[in-house]
Amino acid sequence: GFEWKVIDEREGDQWDQRYKDLVSYVEEFGHARVPTKSLKYPGLGNWVSQQLTYYRKVQNGDSSTNLTGNRIQLLEKVGFKWKIKETSEAVPWDQWFQDLVMYKQEFGHTQVPHTSLQHQALASWVSRQRLSYKTFQNGDSSCMLTETQIQVLNEIGFEWKVIDEREGDQWDQRYKDLVSYVEEFGHARVPTKSLKYPGLGNWVSQQLTYYRKVQNGDSSTNLTGNRIQLLEKVGFEWKVKINS
Repeated sequence: GFEWKVIDEREGDQWDQRYKDLVSYVEEFGHARVPTKSLKYPGLGNWVSQQLTYYRKVQNGDSSTNLTGNRIQLLEKVGFKWKIKETSEAVPWDQWFQDLVMYKQEFGHTQVPHTSLQHQALASWVSRQRLSYKTFQNGDSSCMLTETQIQVLNEIGFEWKVIDEREGDQWDQRYKDLVSYVEEFGHARVPTKSLKYPGLGNWVSQQLTYYRKVQNGDSSTNLTGNRIQLLEKVGFEWKVKINS
């Protein structure tokens, strides 16, 4: 692999550093599709786009770029894709699913926010699964989502209903209060009026009401499968015993 073209040493060092960043990115995320804006790897997405531009020039017989044969081999070694598809639909469904599994392992839920620069493409994919699911429920034959795909999404606790971010924060805060209450009193039967935990008793009652609705097939509540699991984890009792 003799390089007939001389590469500026400083430029060579910069390229090598960027390549190392790409290797780290691939080790972390399992692919080389670096988003343009990445908080952890600033500038790497633009560098990746630049390599693609250079590659197209090389393919057209333009030798003015610094993308050498050796560099092309190095990029291909870490799974670099020269043909980038513009939309996330082009990425195989299984690949997106694996990305979602990794996201859940890191964050504990599947509500990928569109505000996350790092996960914008994944958030768009998640939204499309929800839309497809609605068409599936309506018996629309144009639905792109198969029963098997719905099943595997259910298995990882996929949230088919979008939860408002602010409401999500409020729920999380109440849940933390409940965890503190259980640690202190050893149970989750919070009285309606609690001086130390004001409003928590009402919130608990609300979760019970929502649970009954869910059991009756009502999907209008924000009590998701993931939240039910979290509540059960701290010993939440869905059937309240009335003391005589």
